[in-house]
Amino acid sequence: MKIVGDKATGSGGCNEFNAKATIQEGGKISLAEFSQTEQRCTQLMTQETWVFELLQTAQAYQAQLALLEVNSPKGKLTFRHAGN
Repeated sequence: MKIVGDKATGSGGCNEFNAKATIQEGGKISLAEFSQTEQRCTQLMTQETWVFELLQTAQAYQAQLALLEVNSPKGKLTFRHAGN
C-alpha cells in the first residue's frame, strides 16, 4: 500500500484499490471511498477479500522503517516497502 497525501493505492494480489486515507495523531487511520478493480483471480479471491475487508475497517497503524502495520477488528496486515 502506498499513501501520498490523502490517497491510498495498492494491490490485494489480483485487483488494484484506491481509497481516501485519513491519518490522525496517535496512530489512527481510516480508509474511505474504497474502490477496486474487478478482475477474477480464482486462487487469490479468498485472500484478497480478507485484505480488502481489513483495509476498509482499518482503525490504527504503526510505521517503523520499511514496515507499515494496519490494525482492524478483522486482524492485522503488514506491508513492507518494496524499494521503489
